[in-house]
Amino acid sequence: MGGAAVTDGGRHRGGPDANPPRRAPPSRTASTSWHRTGGVRCSAPRSKMNWPLMGIFAQRGKNRPNWLGVSRCRLVKVDGLDIHVSGLDAVGGSPALDIKPYMAESGPIGEMRQPAGSSRSCARITEPAASVRTCGRAHRVVKRCLALARPRGAPCMAKNPSSFPEHVELSGQNLVLRDWTEADLPAMPGLFDHPDIAYWTPFVSPFDAAAARARLDRARRLRREGSAILLAITADGGAPMGEVMLRRAPEGTELGYAVSPAFRGQGLAARAVRVMASYAFEHLAAEQVILELEAENAASVAVAARAGFRLLDMPLITGEEKGRPYALQTWGLDRP
Repeated sequence: MGGAAVTDGGRHRGGPDANPPRRAPPSRTASTSWHRTGGVRCSAPRSKMNWPLMGIFAQRGKNRPNWLGVSRCRLVKVDGLDIHVSGLDAVGGSPALDIKPYMAESGPIGEMRQPAGSSRSCARITEPAASVRTCGRAHRVVKRCLALARPRGAPCMAKNPSSFPEHVELSGQNLVLRDWTEADLPAMPGLFDHPDIAYWTPFVSPFDAAAARARLDRARRLRREGSAILLAITADGGAPMGEVMLRRAPEGTELGYAVSPAFRGQGLAARAVRVMASYAFEHLAAEQVILELEAENAASVAVAARAGFRLLDMPLITGEEKGRPYALQTWGLDRP
């Protein structure tokens, strides 16, 4: 994220030598607070449903035992007592508890290694966002963060501060988007066990009865955690024809979809995306929803355009999945 770090509401309570430097180093390290977190749990990094579950100490998720986060950032400029930075891994409005210079000697010792999927996991976590505000007294900031993160008298770590409703059914665009049920399990392999879906989406392949059971169980768990909603696309609440997904992530509110080849050519994907986007705007207070798709996937590009999305000027998300490289564009739809 980028923005301005302002000390003590605008003025640092320093002595006569507290003037800002005339020539600032290019990099800084900032300590911020994860003041909008839930309980600690195993989860798939970035809520990617096709990734394995990992413990919190094996990923950089925000729901941690310690609410403090440390991030490198680039110092853009010093404007009086305002510090402008970019590339800060923090949510807009996060209090900054400390700022110090980053030295090359303080980096990793020797060669750094990381899992192959880490690059995709960390994609776009440093995009521009809002400002960070620092406070002079750390203990005052921590108390304020705790008060913001939980209601008075509640436990220090609220389990699910932003859970989705237990049951969701959305109507619009001559569609009904409803929860997956046990009764849908026999139909799911027929919908999703297809080479086209296996190639362009994270759905496992082959998608058999066991895969259907695993997806339903995981969809329910992600719903309880407040991470994602997966709904069946239907005409009238009956037989499913595909799936539409909404996922909360640090980079934004992401939508996704998969329509069975047997039901394509009816505009189902674009209509389902519009209905889910309306839900995100009206009930989740989202300012923008995004789609991540490959430019070569002409059908998905057409869906994004028909649904009113526009291609955003953002770096491609590159990586490898299912043995092939991918490069994802980001398309966005703003709140009306």
